[in-house]
Order: sequence, then structure tokens, then C-alpha cells
Amino acid sequence: MGASKPFWEDPTVSGINRRAAHAPLRSFPSAAAAVQYYARPLPADDLFAPCPRVAMLSGRPWSFKVFPRAGDVPDGFWEPGFNDSGFAE
Repeated sequence: MGASKPFWEDPTVSGINRRAAHAPLRSFPSAAAAVQYYARPLPADDLFAPCPRVAMLSGRPWSFKVFPRAGDVPDGFWEPGFNDSGFAE
């Protein structure tokens, strides 16, 4: 039985102990606040982590849904009163 390869030689490994790629476009009141924010553990899928200077334009995360075809998009989805309860946030 042969020895297993080190992880850096394994082509199926693309990263270990790293956050998902993102654009860190955030501002903080001080350098200490920025260090405190980024030093804490953050799940890779947490795109809306609380940040003191980030506000959603609608007051909440936007709803989102991918449709297989343009014809499947419901009429009036752009209207403010559209029922988007079946969409993800």
C-alpha cells in the first residue's frame, strides 16, 4: 500500500482553512473595529454578516430566485407589492 500524497499535491484540494472569495468592500469607524469584525469566525455562506455601516436598500436582504427560462419569470416581479415569499433571501 503506497503512502498518500501531501495535500498540496492533491489536485482536488483547492483550499484549506480559508474563507470563500469575496469583495471586502466595508468601512469601519476604526482600524480596531475592522480587526475585531474580520477576526471572528464567519461561515462561508454568511453574506450578510452584521456590519455597523452596511444597510440593505429595502431594510432587509433582497429576495432572489433563478429561473430556468426567461418565460418562467412571473409577471410583475419588479412591482413593489409582488409576493416574493417563494424566493430566497
